[in-house]
Formats: sequence, structure tokens, C-alpha cells
Amino acid sequence: FQETKSTQKVDITHIPPPASNMSTNRATIQKVLNTYQDLCLRSRTLSGKLFKLDNDANQYLAQVDSSFSNPKRSKNYKFTSKFLYQPATTTTAASSQGTITPLTPFPEETSAEIEFIANSPSRKLSLRVRLEKDGEKMLPIFELWNREHLVQCLKLGEFCSSVYMDNFFGCPQWSRDEKRVVFVAEPKEKVKQGFYSATAQEESKEDSEKQAEGFKHFSEEFLYEGDLGEKLDKKKNPQIFVYDLASNKVSSLPQFPKDIIPAFPQFLSEEDDLLLLGYKRPKNNHGLYACLNRDAHIYKLNNPKLASLPVPKDSKEEGESVKKEDDVTDLTPEYFSCVMPVLSPDGQKIAFFGRKDRQFGHAFQLSLSCIDVKTGSISEIIPNGDSFDAKLGDFRGIFGFHDEFKMECWLKDSRFLVFNSTCLGTQAFWVADMERAGQIALLSPNGNGSKNKFIMSSVVDLFEDCVLASETGASNRPRLIVSSPLKGDSVEEICTSANWTTLYEQDLFADPSLSELTTVPKEDRFDFGNFSENLGVSEHYYNDKIHYFFIQSHKNTTENGSKQPLVVVLHGGPHASFTPTFTTSRALLSEMGFNLLGINFSGSTGYGDEFCNSVLGNVGVTDVNDCKGVIDEVVAAGKADPDNIFVMGGSHGGFLVTSMMAQFPEAYKAGIALNPACDFSAILAGSDIPEWVYAETLNKDYQPAPSDDDFHSIMRASPINIAPKVKNPILFIVGAKDRRCPGVAGIHFHQVLKSVGVKTRLHLYDDNHGLAKEEHSSDIALNSVFWLLEHSK
Repeated sequence: FQETKSTQKVDITHIPPPASNMSTNRATIQKVLNTYQDLCLRSRTLSGKLFKLDNDANQYLAQVDSSFSNPKRSKNYKFTSKFLYQPATTTTAASSQGTITPLTPFPEETSAEIEFIANSPSRKLSLRVRLEKDGEKMLPIFELWNREHLVQCLKLGEFCSSVYMDNFFGCPQWSRDEKRVVFVAEPKEKVKQGFYSATAQEESKEDSEKQAEGFKHFSEEFLYEGDLGEKLDKKKNPQIFVYDLASNKVSSLPQFPKDIIPAFPQFLSEEDDLLLLGYKRPKNNHGLYACLNRDAHIYKLNNPKLASLPVPKDSKEEGESVKKEDDVTDLTPEYFSCVMPVLSPDGQKIAFFGRKDRQFGHAFQLSLSCIDVKTGSISEIIPNGDSFDAKLGDFRGIFGFHDEFKMECWLKDSRFLVFNSTCLGTQAFWVADMERAGQIALLSPNGNGSKNKFIMSSVVDLFEDCVLASETGASNRPRLIVSSPLKGDSVEEICTSANWTTLYEQDLFADPSLSELTTVPKEDRFDFGNFSENLGVSEHYYNDKIHYFFIQSHKNTTENGSKQPLVVVLHGGPHASFTPTFTTSRALLSEMGFNLLGINFSGSTGYGDEFCNSVLGNVGVTDVNDCKGVIDEVVAAGKADPDNIFVMGGSHGGFLVTSMMAQFPEAYKAGIALNPACDFSAILAGSDIPEWVYAETLNKDYQPAPSDDDFHSIMRASPINIAPKVKNPILFIVGAKDRRCPGVAGIHFHQVLKSVGVKTRLHLYDDNHGLAKEEHSSDIALNSVFWLLEHSK
């Protein structure tokens, strides 16, 4: 292992054993390495797109995009496979399935230069965003393709440095007539000048207006400019641009109101009116990632005037400003926060998720509403609250972060809408009637209310009324399923019309006779589960309130015959949830004989509005007691050895690890804390979301500086305050570039434990809060497993 710093690529074939552990022998180490390699090579993340073929056979082309990692090379591979999908000719039988025919004998590797592909509404044209190296920078290029060849391309580097393609600002969107594309991008960065820069002096001489204002007496060479926080650190000044296909030119919307950050722009009509989401720009540059509690409204831009680009050097025209009071209409003035507006196919409705009352937490229950484009009236389809029709079964409202909602969500009739939501520890998707309030139904074949509620389902794409969805379970690698075209005049009829076909299941088309072609011994290969089985997953409720999942390892007992060690997996947030989904790290733990316990403590999402907010002002008390109560119940039920329990979690989960191991020093054998929120003073001073501390500890909104009483309350809830009480070992995994929970918090806690003689290790990675870099993932997963093996019986 590397002590304190791990920034180099790890060779998983040469990791030495922990020196102090007798049970972690060479054979065990090799098994861990083999199994992890097998898991990485044989499990993939999946997404895809559907295309309608130009024939009378009602056939679809399904493009499946997959990726997997090779831990030996610390490299991620991206591939594309194509399939012909023929929906079933009869829809009367629920078991009717379509036919799938592979069109590519092998997956085709995807070019790393292509950042994003935006398909036109008809999916007959495609706009590709490609990156091209220009000196030390990678600059964007637009490539327009039809179904046969490249039509034209345009270099964007002259006026923007990057095109935004994410779940917070949206991706390039086509007009309905397929003649223009609107997108958000970062303008070309102005070169900062020092005092003695010849360029700066020349510009000062040429600019008479600046001369009249007086000599420019500040250098901007080292001027600090705020950005948009964690994972959005390269985004500072988003602007709207429009690409015209006929002229192959780009125009900009100049000088958009400075107090609004534009996102998700869409054409409202054949004219120039634009629809967009606008984040209210905070004065202190608080982060946007995974933060629903940002003032965000939906705006209509009335015939905005665009400025041609590039602007000639001798031109004095900079374009007309957008005047907020004249040209911008706020369509949602009564709302506190709105998420991702989506225009219906007929252009008459705008669907959006939102919340009217101000919320302090970073995630909360959302409503689903619909705006009538002509009248501006808003109809609430699914409200906030905890009162839902009994026929909806386990539905507890809409929960999810930005990346869980999709732009491809409307059916062709512009009446029905499909959306993802977390509910009672599962992920499922629903269909809503956007013309009748309260009319929703479970559309996904799995999830709560279905035959196998432990299979997580989410929409990947929707085209020509066919839904492409992903499914996964605790031991089930992701697969893709596709529906027949949805039909009906009610949500019930829509659900009944859906016949599901497995489009892509890993190893489905593999030749069994070639299964031995691997360097991984057969006994070390992971046995992936069947989607028709729950595979050791059971759910329970502590005090009829706290939902938890127990995932039994398929290894019956440890070598000495005692109960298997238990790893308590603590989710972050706290406004998020544990779902029994497949991950390589969880699968590796299961293969090595660890049972898993996932707890959705107070504050978790998917259990109603009141439950989600119940932890506010009580962090470190309510959530900790919930977890302790669940663990004690599992022990009392004989499912865990009280002397062989481990806790691990990241972010708020890391907060729980450090807090629980300090509050109950003898209860847990060892812990793993990834980017833990364990020092609230560090978060107040250095986080991109310092208001998190006020919300979770005081149930208050952000304050520029806390009062003495508030600061004392904050520090009493901070784990660093009781760090010397920890007695058992903790492994810290920290990202040096973490903007959410600054790395100094974990380092501080680590140093405190060292000073009081507690065994601890810290691995520091050149990474952010998610610790998602490919070159680090293997090191983190393997070090975590070896840490647990070293301290287990």
C-alpha cells in the first residue's frame, strides 16, 4: 500500500499483503485480485438509443452503449453494439415479446474524441460534439451527420472553450423543424494581463472609452474568479448560443441578465422564442451539483436578438442586452426551485419538477407540474406531501437528483409523460397523465408493487413511444429492456399495453464453449445472479419506520464456522437512499464473505416529505440512533456477530462512520470513511455548500457567519469534536480536490487519531468528491477490501 498518498496508477498484480494480518494470506490476496478483475471485465454500465427504420415493418434500430474497466491498465473502455428490434405483432398477451437480432458481431469501440451526440427529433440527423487538440487545450467542434455521411463541421474554439453537456445545464437541443440547435457553452476565456503586458498596454491605447475612465490600475493576471462548485469547477460564465445549420454559423445571446445562470434552453416555436431554466446566481458562488435547493425558475425569452459570431475585430457592435423586465418572462414566479423543463412534442405544454416552499436540505420531495404555453397557467399533476391515493400502493412522491430525470420523457400524443423516481429503497419509473391531476401508474416491470421489487429500473431513452430502460439488482449486472409502443387513453391502459423484451443482457449472446478463455481461475470468477431471483436480499423495518436491506453473502460461513462479518453501508446526503443495486465493490465484498446491511435512516429520500426532512436540525442524533438501532436488531436476530461489524460510507456516510465510531467506541471493529463530512469548521470555511451545515445541524438557512450560539451547536454536532473517543481503526479515503467535503477534514481527523494512538491510514487521491477517476477506482476498492479482511476475525 501507499501510505498517505495514492495518485499513481495501481498495478493490481503487485499489491503486497497487509503485514499484520495472519488470515489475509497470499492465496486470499490473489483471490481478491482475480475476482475484482473478473468483476470489472464482465460487468458494464449501459445506456442506449432507439431509431425507427424507414420501412413498413415497424422495426427499430437499438444502439447499446456500454463501458467497462480494465483494472490492470487503469483504463475504461467504451463500446457500441447495434441490434434490430421487432416489437411483438400482438399486444393482447402480457407475455408477448418482440425479437432481437444482433447486427454487430463484436462491440465497436467508441472514439474518445466524441463527447456527445445530439440526435434530431426525427433521429435522421445527428450533431456530434468532438474535441480537437489545439496546443495544450482541447476545443470543441460541431459535426453534422446524416445517416450516411458527414455533412459539415464547425470549429467552436474561436468563441467558446467548452460546450455544456450535463444534467445541470442540459445538452444541445434541436428546434422542431430541425434547422437550428440551441446550447449552453463557456465563452472563450479572456487572456488575463499583467501590469507590463504589451497586449494590455496596446489595448489601453486603442480603447478611448477606457482611457476616459482613467488608467487601469489593477492587474488581472492572478484575479480569482468563482466557479459553480464541485464537478462544475470549469464552468464560470455559461452563455446561450444558437447553431444555424443552413449557414453553418453560431450566434450568441449577449449579456443575458447577470443574476440568472441559463440552463436547458429549448426552442418554444418556429420563431426565436426560447424556453430555459434559470438558476439565480448566488453572490457567494455556492455549488449546483446534487443541490435541488437552489433558486431556479423557468423563463420564456421573447424573440431575443442574437449576435453573429465571431464578431469582426473592427466592429463596435456587441449585440443588444436582454432586458429582464421587457424580454424575459418568469413562468414560475410562485416556485422556489424548478428542475429541468421539457417541452411537449406539440409545443403546447411544459412539464417540470419543482417545489414552491423554500427548503434547506439539498434534496427533497418534488412535485410534477404542467405549464400551458398559450395561457401560462400551471396545473399540478403530482403534489408535494404524504397523502397519496391508496391505489398507488407504495408511491411516496417524486424523489431524485438532476441526473435521474430525462429530457426524453413525453409520449407522441403530448399527453402522457414517463419519469424515474426513488421509492422505498428502489428505483422505478412511472407514467403520468399530464391532463388529469393525480393520474399516475407504475410502468416499470420491476420495483415496488411488482413481482421482483429488488430489481431497480430506470428509463434510458424514449422514442416513438417505445421505452428503453435499464435494470439491475444486488447480484445482477445491468441489462437493457425495451417496451412495445405504448398505447392507451389512460395510465392504466398505457401500462397494460407495455410488453417488455430483453434487448441486451451481458453474456446473452456469448458462446459457452469459450467461457474458459480467461486468465481468472474458475473458482475465482463471480457468479452473477439471475433476474428472476432475489439472491439473498431481504428487507425489514426497524420500529416500523426505518427501512433496511440485508444482503446475504452466498458464502455460507467463514473458515472458522462463525457468523459472517457484516459491513454496514451508510449512504451519503443525508438526503439520498440506499438501494440494493449491483456495484463491483459490493459484489467483491459479498464474494469475500461479507454480508451487507444498507440502512435508509431518517432523512433518506423515497419515504415521503416528512421523513425526508426529519433529520434537519438533528444530524448526528436521529440518523446515528436509527443506524445503531438497526444494527442492534440485526445482531439480536442472529444475523451478525457483534464482534465482527464494520461501518463504511462516503460524504454524509463518512460523517456517520466517524460519529458512530466515536459515540460507540467498542461497537464496530473498524471503519472506512470516504471524503467524510467529519469536521464542520472545514466545511463552513472551504465547502462549495457551507449552508449544508446550517441545514443539517440547526434547520436554518445559510448565514454569512454563525452566531456564537450557533457555532457552538454546530461544533457539538461535528465528529471532530469527539474524535479522541475513537478506539478502533479507521481508513480514510480522501480526494485532494474535493470541493464538497474539503480533504482537510479527513486529514484533520486522521491526525487526531494518530495523536491519541489509534490505528489509522489515509490515502490521498488527486480527485474530487466522487472519487470516480478510473486510475483511482481499483486502488480504492482493493484497499478497502484488504482493510476489512485485515481486521475481520
